[in-house]
Amino acid sequence: MIGFGEFARELREFAGVDAGRVSMLAMAFIGFRVLHGIFSLTGTHALRRLVWLGGFACVAALMVLAA
Repeated sequence: MIGFGEFARELREFAGVDAGRVSMLAMAFIGFRVLHGIFSLTGTHALRRLVWLGGFACVAALMVLAA
């Protein structure tokens, strides 16, 4: 399995993407996933949907950067 550091390095080399941007988006995604779990447990469904959308936006941005 490829590690995150290797993934960022590969993206930078092949697609010319800034590794710092990839790291920032990945950390934001993890933060959104943690918040999603917290909001699921507390029953705040509107906030849960918003943080899910934030996580989805991070994944979409990573795919756009890699294209």
